[in-house]
Amino acid sequence: MTLPALLNFVSISPGSAGDPFVNQVQSLLGTLYGSSSIMREAFDERVQSGVALFIDYVPGVMRSVREVYPGTTADRVEIDPTYADSILSIDQNGNVSPRGFPYMFLHELSHAIFELRDPNEIDINTAGFDFLGDNVRKENIILDEMGITSFRMGYFAAFSESSPYLSSYTGGAEIEFAFKNDLERGFVDASVSMPTDSWGWLRSIIPRLASRSRA
Repeated sequence: MTLPALLNFVSISPGSAGDPFVNQVQSLLGTLYGSSSIMREAFDERVQSGVALFIDYVPGVMRSVREVYPGTTADRVEIDPTYADSILSIDQNGNVSPRGFPYMFLHELSHAIFELRDPNEIDINTAGFDFLGDNVRKENIILDEMGITSFRMGYFAAFSESSPYLSSYTGGAEIEFAFKNDLERGFVDASVSMPTDSWGWLRSIIPRLASRSRA
C-alpha cells in the first residue's frame, strides 16, 4: 500500500473551513507511515480490512471511540490540537517534558488501530498494578522505532501544564514508571501518607514507585 492510499482511506473532519487540522493530521500520518514499520504495517492492515477510521477535530477533547453499527464497525479519534499541546509528561529520567499534539495523537490513534486500553484508576492500589498500560507501552515502542528518546513513563505520568509540577522529580535518575498525583483526581497510593504539599509527596512517591517490585 502507499501513503496516498492511506490518506484517501482516512476521513478527517476539521473544526471549520480553513482550519489547518486536516494538513496537521495528514502530516502526522505521513510521518508515522514513513518512520515506523509497526505503524506502516498496521495502517496497511487497516486499509485492507475496510474498517473505517475517522479523525475529527473536537474542542477540548482527546479520545478514541469504537463505533458499532449493524454489520460493521468503525473507529473515531476525536482530538483538539491546542488541548493536546497543553499536555506534559514525566519521562524515563524523572524529567517533565512537553508531549503535545503529535504524541497525544499517536496515543489516541494507537487505541484505534491496535485496540489497546489504558489502566483503570479504580485498580491503582492493587498489587502488581500496571502503571504504564498496554497503550502507553505500545506508544513508547513506536517512538523508540522512530528514534525519539523521550518516553512517557506511565498512563498517569501525563498531566495538564496547568497542574503544579516540578521540572524534575529524580534529578535525572532513571525510573521504571511514574505516577503524577494532582490532588483533584484523587489518586493515592495506599501505603503513603498524603501531605498537604503535593509536590513533596510527588518527590517521595516517584522514586519509590520506580523501585517497586513488579511481577
